[in-house]
Amino acid sequence: MPRRDFYHEAFKEALEKDGWTITHDPLALLSKKEGGLQTDVGAEKVVTAEKDLKKIAVEIKSFVTPSALHEFIKSTGQYRAYRLAMDIKNSDRFLFIAIPTFAWKIIANKEIVQALIDDLSMKIVLYDPVEKIISEWKE
Repeated sequence: MPRRDFYHEAFKEALEKDGWTITHDPLALLSKKEGGLQTDVGAEKVVTAEKDLKKIAVEIKSFVTPSALHEFIKSTGQYRAYRLAMDIKNSDRFLFIAIPTFAWKIIANKEIVQALIDDLSMKIVLYDPVEKIISEWKE
């Protein structure tokens, strides 16, 4: 099993506090025979206004390396590969990348970050790993 991100458990707790049910930890996207690709967490939540079940797949990032920008750029490759794997499998989940709020403050205003987000139509969930809360959903 791949090594978990430093804030894996903190993010899961934040997601549960936000009303989500963890359904997979990790969530397999492709079988081992197909390449063994998986995201960190799968979750679902009943959206009361629509009475629909929203399903998500989340790749959790901790940003504990010296360069938050470099970490984000590496994450975009994973995001793209995971979304393609989900398309291959006709997944009904929405893919998010989880970014700690402290890292987002460092990278959010960088032109390359916004260009990558726009280019990949990235969905991002910001979380506070200390308070263990979801700060914002960016869709």
